[in-house]
Amino acid sequence: MKSIYTLLTLLALSSFARAQPGQPGDPNTAPLDGGISILLASGAALGAAKYRQMKKEGKV
Repeated sequence: MKSIYTLLTLLALSSFARAQPGQPGDPNTAPLDGGISILLASGAALGAAKYRQMKKEGKV
């Protein structure tokens, strides 16, 4: 349950990570990474945890 709260917190905070703004109205400003790396890392961690749990139960 703690990992779910951590994931939700990181996802909420990733929306504040923005590139430094240039001139006002400059179309080249964009989010740094959009949270994709956080989603990938959390998905990998969840998959590893599920795999370890299944291996422990003898299903793998």
